[in-house]
Amino acid sequence: MEMQAGLDTGPVFAQTEIPIADETTALELTEQLADAGGELLIDVLTTIAAAKAEKRKLPTPKAQDDTLATYAHKLEASDRSIDWSESAQSIADKIRALAGRMPVRSLLGEVQVQILQARALQQDLPDAEATPAGTIIDVSKTGIIVQCETDLLQITRIKVERGKGSELDPAAAINGYSDLFFPGARFAN
Repeated sequence: MEMQAGLDTGPVFAQTEIPIADETTALELTEQLADAGGELLIDVLTTIAAAKAEKRKLPTPKAQDDTLATYAHKLEASDRSIDWSESAQSIADKIRALAGRMPVRSLLGEVQVQILQARALQQDLPDAEATPAGTIIDVSKTGIIVQCETDLLQITRIKVERGKGSELDPAAAINGYSDLFFPGARFAN
């Protein structure tokens, strides 16, 4: 883009789209954007250099549509907290957005737990009101299933902030911390 006084406000010489998969984390997307941006920058600079060398008109940048702009607030420690009364998809999206940078966390009993990877299960529960949000419904080596407002979240990577604090898959979490991960245990909101 052409530089202007505002933040990211200048007209654009070129742009590209990056598909975002359902499981893509913010760190993975950052790498993809950096790679695509580097390639695009080389293309634009090559085009500009060729135009100058051949004494042709330089490419004309295209004005951005300000109505499509959004502002992202600075992340704070409070953004790491999980509200289990939200939908499983909303929680999974938050986990993907903050993983690797400032992982989301929640209290399980009196222990802080970082949730590093999870996915929403496409399953609405008719009796969701009977089970409080944040309650562990099931544990297995494939995932720790937690009740959200009306659906379920499957946790597939976790870090317990007690002991060594290593990243764990569900099987290791259940084996190493059976006092935390069991049906009926409840994450705090």
